[in-house]
Amino acid sequence: MSLTSTLQRWFPPQSDLSGKSIVLSAFAALLSVSLVALASREMLQGITGPFLLASMGASSVLLFVIPSSPMSRPWPFVGGHLIAGLVGVTSAQLIPDISTAAAVAAGGAILAMHLLRCMHPPGSATALLAVVGGDTVHSLGYQFLLSPVAINVAIMMGCALLYWRLSQLMSQRVGRRPLETGLKRSKEKWLSGGPAFSDEDLKRAMAEMDTFLDISRKDLKGIYPRAEQHAH
Repeated sequence: MSLTSTLQRWFPPQSDLSGKSIVLSAFAALLSVSLVALASREMLQGITGPFLLASMGASSVLLFVIPSSPMSRPWPFVGGHLIAGLVGVTSAQLIPDISTAAAVAAGGAILAMHLLRCMHPPGSATALLAVVGGDTVHSLGYQFLLSPVAINVAIMMGCALLYWRLSQLMSQRVGRRPLETGLKRSKEKWLSGGPAFSDEDLKRAMAEMDTFLDISRKDLKGIYPRAEQHAH
């Protein structure tokens, strides 16, 4: 393996997002986490325990930076945190050794999210918090799933739905260049059996979408010929 390919694996190229999209996603995360913190603190006054989950910070990356990811959809987000939290609380209740309980909580949360099709990576952190959160969290028992988990999740989900809707309206207002105007190859060239597109074509197409695609150009270029093979 060459030095260049090794560096590309460890240091992927910069995102194709525009500066506007980067700023908007960062602002959306700032605003939503602030709202979750303020609302949760008000709603959980007098209740001993955390009012804000650190895993909400990780969820904000998925919800506002990679909204097209299957892991960012409503069910994975909601189900991932609640189901993983349930696994974590159960592990803490049944397993006295904290190291073993933490390991079971993390592995069990991943298994449960796989089986219930709600894979959301920050959910594993929620499961872990239920085990390593100390006596304050342990004393909550299964109430931990309601406060703070369900309350945090509900507020964050509301913020994400609003952001997605506003983003959609903004995209429709700005509009995108019709696909047909960008096609330069003739029908004969498309049918000649040559490469359908170059790396530069793919780079420009991804940049025009102006959204974070959780897949590399190399993988995308590998998918296309495989799909052609299956088609034949």
